[in-house]
Amino acid sequence: MVKKHLVLLAYAGILMLACATVFAEGRRERNQEGPQQAAVVASGEFKEAPLLTQMVSEGLIPPVGDRLPENPMVIEPLESVGRYGGTMNIFGQSPWEAALMMGHQGPFLVDPQGTPGVPYVFESFEVSEDFKEWIFYLRPGLKWSDGEELTAWHLYDYWRYHRANQVLTPEMTPEQIVIEDNAVTFTDEPPWTKGRTVRKEIIDDYTIKFTSDVPYPFLINYMSASQFSVWSRILPMHFLKQYHAEIVGEEAANAKAKEAGMNTWDQLYVAFGRTNHQSSIQIQRSFPPTLAPYVLVDREENLIVYERNPYYWAIDTAGNQLPYIDRIVFEQVNNREILDGKVISGDSTSRPNRSRSTASTRRAATTPPRCGTAPSTRSSCGTTSITRIPTSRSCSWRRTSAWRCRSRSTAAASTTR
Repeated sequence: MVKKHLVLLAYAGILMLACATVFAEGRRERNQEGPQQAAVVASGEFKEAPLLTQMVSEGLIPPVGDRLPENPMVIEPLESVGRYGGTMNIFGQSPWEAALMMGHQGPFLVDPQGTPGVPYVFESFEVSEDFKEWIFYLRPGLKWSDGEELTAWHLYDYWRYHRANQVLTPEMTPEQIVIEDNAVTFTDEPPWTKGRTVRKEIIDDYTIKFTSDVPYPFLINYMSASQFSVWSRILPMHFLKQYHAEIVGEEAANAKAKEAGMNTWDQLYVAFGRTNHQSSIQIQRSFPPTLAPYVLVDREENLIVYERNPYYWAIDTAGNQLPYIDRIVFEQVNNREILDGKVISGDSTSRPNRSRSTASTRRAATTPPRCGTAPSTRSSCGTTSITRIPTSRSCSWRRTSAWRCRSRSTAAASTTR
């Protein structure tokens, strides 16, 4: 059954990549979100979950307007604006399912019709008539879950210390890379092709420019692809650099790796930096920051606990900061019959959460930007009276990461009382 699930996931990935190969013709002007989104953002009337309001009053986190970017992403609910609160209990057969549930926080999305370049973490782009120059604009003020602002320099550090590093990217040779103070140039871009040279330049904190020596019309498709694309990865380099040999020295980096039970620094770095691990990895009580709607706050052998990301950068059409649901508990159940029984009995659900807050959310949200250390004790995961989420609704979002957030939002609105 596990193999069957993996095959289905593989087919889904192939389908997504196929959709992402739509030619980028016609997107020669700056691509932005629509007038409805602009009106919601312009109002400046943002709201937040009661749990976060309490934390703001206690001085644990900034006000919601200071946590959101200048131009937050606006997600239209599938049916109606939801209500805050609740804990969702989910069961699966692999921790990887929990990571997939968090989605991929890449620069752009592919819409349901297969058109790439839908604004996501990045707010817009421009492309020249000959498709040789691309300019990408980040959302100013967008923050990681630890409160650190995402800037173009996170991307530069990824190019400089990850893709240009011979240990982490052995397929790249020194002859293929030119490193400057504000740019990195790669030849044979993408890696499986020959002949294209691309200079990736930082213009300012929120602007990136790609210059190719030959037309590069499909770049926006790659930037909109799934988590398996090297172009769409946005890693928390402010966190990862503390484990990188070029930054802290090989001796210090290897010492940290051995402390974590690994042999070399790159093993620890990759464990934290692998795509989607920001949503599922825990090593020595340390959790990497994430751009996902939920923050990993506890990880045990068969249990993964998420709580809302106070710095999540999306709102609904009423100005409510997303997500709606406070907490997600993922339990790994390897036996398929037991898993089916839990779902049939109603254990896989969303339930009311009447507590004002939890210690784990408070401490995770106020962790210094340098690292995402979680509390040493787990929050209560008990269940009470439950209303099941309609299956048809919970499965309706599978095409894009944006829909994934909408599905959880709508589920919270329809099941939480």
